[in-house]
Amino acid sequence: MFFMGLFVLALVEIPYLNPHSRMRPHHLEIRWLLLPHLLAGSIAMLSGPIQFSSRIRRRFPKLHRILGRFYVGSVLIAAPLAMSIPIYLGQDKFYIGGTIAHAGTWFIATLVAFLIARNRNIPQHRQWMIRSYALTFSFIVVRVFSKFVPLPDPEFGIADVIITLFVLLATDIGMNWQELTTRRASAPALQPLPDILAAEDAASKFPEPRLVVGGRGLGPRRTKES
Repeated sequence: MFFMGLFVLALVEIPYLNPHSRMRPHHLEIRWLLLPHLLAGSIAMLSGPIQFSSRIRRRFPKLHRILGRFYVGSVLIAAPLAMSIPIYLGQDKFYIGGTIAHAGTWFIATLVAFLIARNRNIPQHRQWMIRSYALTFSFIVVRVFSKFVPLPDPEFGIADVIITLFVLLATDIGMNWQELTTRRASAPALQPLPDILAAEDAASKFPEPRLVVGGRGLGPRRTKES
């Protein structure tokens, strides 16, 4: 993950700063959307891994909560901006659809993780945070993919949806890996009922329950012969 991030930074992001880049006019046109998106996305990308450190969670719970709020806030800013950019530029409908599916899933997973944490359901919160950060990092995966397999906008939009689904599936398989690879012990066989339940004097050992009505216990009805 670290080297994939360096790859994208060196070969995809830094070249955008070149004043002679053919993409510079395009980026200047949307800088009021692009810069906040890049800043918020970078905060999410860098703060996310720290949240998975059990040592930091135990020793510095306040830091964990503060970074968690920064992470959630940055995603809730970056995701809508990611969806807005292709709409503003009027790009291909498949590209727009793929971006909305990717960034929208990112937004929802992060919001769910936050709401579950607020309700103190910590195990479920961790699972949704794993999904959320997997989607955060999937933007790196998408850029690596597009660098090696350049596609026109319609095909790239479809590939973006496929990558999103693959990331979610791989994340859930990873979280359930132990259940997939470890066989549980067989359930113990049912034990026979105690002999006392089958004995003829079971009724005497377990008397009939008494019905309580109005504070008085009513035993078995007496017959005339008794």
